[in-house]
Amino acid sequence: MLSSGLKAAATWSRVDILQQCRECCGGQGFLAANKIGPMKTDMDVDVTFEGDNTVMMQQVCLTLCVQQERKVYASQRS
Repeated sequence: MLSSGLKAAATWSRVDILQQCRECCGGQGFLAANKIGPMKTDMDVDVTFEGDNTVMMQQVCLTLCVQQERKVYASQRS
């Protein structure tokens, strides 16, 4: 669960940061010499590589919901 959540959060954050960098540079962000464009192109693939981030976060949510349900059930039995 931890690796799924970290992978999704890290890749979404990285793609967002590179997009912000590109936008802050204006037209210069599209220059090949700037390296932002090629890096962004390489990083965009990571969102779906080894599992789509949306599915990864659904796994995290499912695990957290199951854990919470067990806690509630255990506290009701006590």
